Amino acid sequence: MQMEAFQQGQLDSLHKIANRFPGVVFQFRMQADGSFSFPFISPRAFKILRLNTDTIQADASKALAHVFSDDLEGLLVSIQSSAEGLSPWKHEFRVGSAGNVVRWLFGNAMPQREAGGSVLWHGFITDVTDRKRAEEALRSSEQRLKFAAASVRIGVWDLDLHTHELLWDDTMFALYGTRREEFSDAYEAWSTRLHPEDRVAVMKALQDAAAGTTVFEPEFRVIWPDQEVHYLKGHAEIVRDKDGKPIRMIGTTWDNRDLVQTQ
Repeated sequence: MQMEAFQQGQLDSLHKIANRFPGVVFQFRMQADGSFSFPFISPRAFKILRLNTDTIQADASKALAHVFSDDLEGLLVSIQSSAEGLSPWKHEFRVGSAGNVVRWLFGNAMPQREAGGSVLWHGFITDVTDRKRAEEALRSSEQRLKFAAASVRIGVWDLDLHTHELLWDDTMFALYGTRREEFSDAYEAWSTRLHPEDRVAVMKALQDAAAGTTVFEPEFRVIWPDQEVHYLKGHAEIVRDKDGKPIRMIGTTWDNRDLVQTQ
């Protein structure tokens, strides 16, 4: 009776979380014989797979059948690895639903060992299709950007507005007088290289561009490791999801010294 009460308490908690969480909340079990089930999966799973949750709870293979064949092996390996080490499970994969609509999903869950050798995960799945499409669009234009940047010494950068991960090409390192191995791919590492008198204005320009009130095209100074001051100018475009929320900033930066000196 105590175990039944505990399990019912778990389910009640999952229902409350599922009502607030925008993605899919789930419990996923791998039995000792290798079979899979969903003891709990929130109704939002229907929006992704077009499957009623009661049809996949007892037999999760019906849900796995919707995973892209190119992604299925990697997904199963990630599940097995998490089970063996009882390590957190994190994985991105594609699914196809009714009408051949392709969605990218990201899953995150914590496993626990159960009696009898089964493993039970508690976690969530979110739809990251908009982010993946933005990344694919960036890759498709990468060669054109590299060619243009190399011809006129323009640096190209990419900022994830959610994680603040900042990626630079080789020209950006040259413009900032540093080397790749000396630079952390973090937003904070870049901001510390801005001239103290320009830092507030540049950061505000970035925030205003993300909000959609202005275009990001600041002129600013950076301080090299040898304390020499260099003049730069930047321009960036905001990548937004289907709801108009900013997710990435893709930009260019170039040496602005000659223009400043002529003014």
